[in-house]
Order: sequence, then structure tokens, then C-alpha cells
Amino acid sequence: MNRNKTAQILNEWKTFLNEGGSKKFKEKDINANVIVKDCCGKCHITHKNVPEKGKLEGKLEGIDMPDRKNANFVLVKIKNQSKAKQFPECCVNLAK
Repeated sequence: MNRNKTAQILNEWKTFLNEGGSKKFKEKDINANVIVKDCCGKCHITHKNVPEKGKLEGKLEGIDMPDRKNANFVLVKIKNQSKAKQFPECCVNLAK
């Protein structure tokens, strides 16, 4: 096996291992208060749960959601709603 192929396989393996795990939140952050808002002005277009303007408040319920569209997702239960929804991790921040 040549050196380039080995490097490619190692990069694919590293990507696979990082998939599905939160880079921003840890296990201790579950049940913490969070704020959801569009981080870049474009996330509300590609991800339907992200509000276009303003913000949503809720509690972080899960950090191990499957990745979609090259984004890590987390599970957040929004105040006054019965079901938790998935949001891109980049749009969710811990409340201060």
C-alpha cells in the first residue's frame, strides 16, 4: 500500500470516529439551559427548526444525534413545547 492511500484511509477513519459526537458540548451539559439562534444568517434556510430572527430557549437533552449536511446535531427541548427537536450544534449555545 502506498503512502498516499494509507493517509487517505487514516483520514477517513478519523472522520468516522468524530462523527456523531458533540465537539461543543460534554455529557455534563445535558439538562443545561441553552439558547438557539441562527449563527450565520444561513442556518435557518438549510435547517428548518432554526428561527430566522430572534432566539429560542430550552434545555439540552442529547448530544449524540446523527450528523446531517456536514453538521453535528444536538437535541433541545424548547420551553412550552412537548417534544424535543434537533438543531445544528453551531446554532446552540449555553445560556449565561
